[in-house]
Amino acid sequence: MGRFILFRECLKSNLIPLIIEVKYRTKYIEGLEEYRETGRVGVLLGLFEEEQKKYLEKVAYFLCEDVR
Repeated sequence: MGRFILFRECLKSNLIPLIIEVKYRTKYIEGLEEYRETGRVGVLLGLFEEEQKKYLEKVAYFLCEDVR
C-alpha cells in the first residue's frame, strides 16, 4: 500500500513517478528502517532515483522518445 501512495504522491506533486518492483522490496524496507532509526534517506533516495529512471525508459518506449 505504501508504494501505491508513493506513486500517487509523485503524480500529485508533478514528480516523475516510480514503481518499486517486488524484487526490490527488501531494499525498500531497508531504506524505510534506515529512515526510522537514523533519519537518513540515502538508501531510499538511491532506490527512488533508479526506479524513476526505469519508469522513464518504459514511458519513452511507448512514446517513441529518447529520454537519455
